[in-house]
Amino acid sequence: IGTVYCNQGFSSTPSAQISSGVLNGSTGNQFTATTYGGTALTTITQLVNENQVSLIASNTYRYRAVMRQSANIVYGAIKSFTVSSAYSYTATITVGSDQYYTTLAYGYASLSWPNMGSTSNTTFNSNALLGMYWQNNASGTDYVYLYFMGSKPSFTELIIGTTNLGASSSWSSNSTTSWRKAVSSNPFASVGSTTSIYANY
Repeated sequence: IGTVYCNQGFSSTPSAQISSGVLNGSTGNQFTATTYGGTALTTITQLVNENQVSLIASNTYRYRAVMRQSANIVYGAIKSFTVSSAYSYTATITVGSDQYYTTLAYGYASLSWPNMGSTSNTTFNSNALLGMYWQNNASGTDYVYLYFMGSKPSFTELIIGTTNLGASSSWSSNSTTSWRKAVSSNPFASVGSTTSIYANY
């Protein structure tokens, strides 16, 4: 008995074969055996160690249990798992707040104003990130701002918490060092809480 899994065509059906009475892998599939002796089988826990498959972000992989019963191959149910998406930039922002008259800001910034919160990663596309925050204006449009030490870098996707704010091409240039995008509600968590940030370049 054992486990069979694909080493190519990630979502293909995993299959095994019997060769000279021995259960093993087939073309494009790997088989990991478990030796079992006895007459009553209820549950087996198996740790699969393999180095044939390079896990790729956002891909789904299939595997299933397999056993030989005389000359027949018997399969268990197909199981699957999906590898999480990989991002060029990940960070956790501990949300702070700052106020200038009636203008409120929430997020992270290390500027003369606002100055608040903290981030676990300040390196964004080879530039130093000085601020990522939502600004609630008492009157007028509310914006999310990105500030950098040098020239502002481009990006193909930016996610704050569960809000996907798209590529920099959908943002407005606020200055040579900053982007801004109109966002009507605060995408950051409450003050003192953390918000996960993801971006692709």
